Amino acid sequence: MINHALVYDSTAKGQWREYVHNVLTTKNSYKLIDADGNFKYKWLEPIGTGALPFTQLIQSGRIQESQLIGVDLDPKDPEGSKKNIEDCKIKFPQAEFKSMDWASYCRRCEHKDIGYFIFDLYFSTFGENLEKYVKHTIPLIDNCKENIGEVLLVVNCDFGIAKRRNKGTAEEFAGQLEKLLKTSRIETTKNTSVNPETMYTYQNGDNSTVMATFALIL
Repeated sequence: MINHALVYDSTAKGQWREYVHNVLTTKNSYKLIDADGNFKYKWLEPIGTGALPFTQLIQSGRIQESQLIGVDLDPKDPEGSKKNIEDCKIKFPQAEFKSMDWASYCRRCEHKDIGYFIFDLYFSTFGENLEKYVKHTIPLIDNCKENIGEVLLVVNCDFGIAKRRNKGTAEEFAGQLEKLLKTSRIETTKNTSVNPETMYTYQNGDNSTVMATFALIL
């Protein structure tokens, strides 16, 4: 779900995706991967032009195309998003694509078998945007967790913008996530602790702001 003038295909972004793919292991997950490390459930992620995250994910050999769900609706370029979705349907005919805002998709989604929520919206930073969109994700996470028993939530934010607003510490990011998770109706999710020391950071380029990620197994 990016501005269609931009495609994040840097080495750092590729390494970030690899990090996300490798968060789950047979030692820390009892539901979400099989004995060979393959992903067992559906994977939800916002996608940009050409769905680059799905190309890298399929190349990992750990998931089937039919498990992938991609959403894209850039309010600054809705027609570009619609065109991108149609192109992605041709590129990945077995995957599911929706030209929908992330929050709208989560509110309307009837899937209960999404195991991996990759919250990587291009405009996300601390404050209202993060709160709005993660809050709309929680009820869907609850439904899937009840059905599966476990889900992975990866939240990626622009940390550099936050720092310019004097809000950019790992402790503040972790605290905001913990506050949002408390809106869950599931007790174990409500009580999830986010360790600031586990925050992953990267930059898409030398002049790019710092991005920061927490990957939570709920």
